[in-house]
Amino acid sequence: EQICTSLAVLNEGQLLVTGPVETFLSEQNASLTELRAEPLETAHRVLKDLDQVSEIAIYEHHLRFRVDHENRPEVAAALTKAKVKIYSLTPVSRLEDYFLSLFGYRELP
Repeated sequence: EQICTSLAVLNEGQLLVTGPVETFLSEQNASLTELRAEPLETAHRVLKDLDQVSEIAIYEHHLRFRVDHENRPEVAAALTKAKVKIYSLTPVSRLEDYFLSLFGYRELP
């Protein structure tokens, strides 16, 4: 991520995406979001009820989900209304996260 300028992702011999790294990171920044909040279970329930939010993955200490950049304030407002303490609501823009977003997030056992 720090030294590459172009990206190509293959899946079972098929080319999925190719192009400049900046393009994929800026796309990712627009939708993949990480939330650190308490109580996490309440935050998860609130996010599931929002039409703007999709692909929610719950981890031990945070949530990751997709939401358009312009809808993040609405997400924060809904969480605050539900008395969720928000410690961070951060767009994710790492190359590894972009790769994982192509195949879906899942917890490892």
